[in-house]
Amino acid sequence: MAKTMLFAAFAALLLFFGCASNMGLPQGRLNSTQCDALGGRLVNTLGGSCSSGESNAGEVEGLQCPCICCVPSEPQRHRMNSTDCDSLGGRVINRLGESCASGERDAGDIEGVLCPCVCCVPKN
Repeated sequence: MAKTMLFAAFAALLLFFGCASNMGLPQGRLNSTQCDALGGRLVNTLGGSCSSGESNAGEVEGLQCPCICCVPSEPQRHRMNSTDCDSLGGRVINRLGESCASGERDAGDIEGVLCPCVCCVPKN
């Protein structure tokens, strides 16, 4: 259930920000942990591709296959914990009184904290 919610929420980010290349990840590549934190699934491009309703979030490094990370395209707000935010190279801020810096974008809400916090990640 939580993974499905992450899939849907990240897809909303992709739609909102236009495309996966603006995810704020270094060189449009990510590792399998980052893909999982985004609610994505690994797909070997030698025999597969993203399904209908999914978007390619980028190439996945550190694997023996030429893999990509497929995330759902459903529009919902992304929710994550602070560890997920860290894995994306982001930082957690309290949106009451703070906002993401000019070179950052809001990647989603942080769960499990007392403040109304968001994850700010670098823009590409």
